[in-house]
Amino acid sequence: MLVVCNDVTDQHYAVDALRASEERLQLALAVGVVGSWDWHIRTDRVFADERFARLYNVDPETARTGAPVELFLNSVHPDDSQRLNKAIQKALMDGGDLAEEYRLIQADGTARWVLARGHCFHDDHNQPLRFPGAVIDITERKEAEEHRKLLVNELNHRVKNMLASVQAIANQTLRNGVSIAEGRAVFGDRLIALSRAQDVLIGELGAGAEIASVIKTAIEPLAGDAERLRIDGPGVQLSPRAALSLSMAVHELCTNAAKYGALSKPEGHVDVRWSLDMGEDGERHLS
Repeated sequence: MLVVCNDVTDQHYAVDALRASEERLQLALAVGVVGSWDWHIRTDRVFADERFARLYNVDPETARTGAPVELFLNSVHPDDSQRLNKAIQKALMDGGDLAEEYRLIQADGTARWVLARGHCFHDDHNQPLRFPGAVIDITERKEAEEHRKLLVNELNHRVKNMLASVQAIANQTLRNGVSIAEGRAVFGDRLIALSRAQDVLIGELGAGAEIASVIKTAIEPLAGDAERLRIDGPGVQLSPRAALSLSMAVHELCTNAAKYGALSKPEGHVDVRWSLDMGEDGERHLS
């Protein structure tokens, strides 16, 4: 009896390592909707996986067996097409890397942002040979960036409005040569009113504020008892600038009422009513 044994430990290790590597690749491809391509330039055939094909509105089987690059580029957003083509041509000429962000028009008409990274390989005669690479869906990141820009712009706009309001309050308070003590008190009260109006707008970036909340917030500190305040009117959403202006106007009216009018007496009360009326121009106006 003759027994011949071969040590295949290394072979098994290699198979396990290959399997683990394949698992890591599939996991990487699944995260962020990643797709890969391999463009054989001389035959103009792009071989791509299913994820890449679906992003570019190409039949997966067609992408697997190879299709012209133009078939994939047809899905690039018209506003990004020229920039992408220039980047591709540069990589073809220089044998360099490609790193471009652009939009793809999907079958349902929506747009998806992708980041494409690839490298063009040249032969010994410096002619483009192959151009493999991968794309990552970055739509969520782009939407977050746009939202951040919107918030920053809105914040800048509100800060400018706030500074203009403070300047107007200062001019209004000091224009009649009031004493320092009186000016300080009036100016402080008006700043507090402005601050309360701003509180109504906090958390509502870009949306403004409901008119009832603006009026109630401006009147309550001076009205004291809630029963002395009656407000009535339809729901109206005010822009941030209009909300601040209305709040300051209501504050001035309430200050006068507290000094000389209804709120200067215990039995006095304030009614605030508003309506939306149709004007001659066919537009609704706030009264």
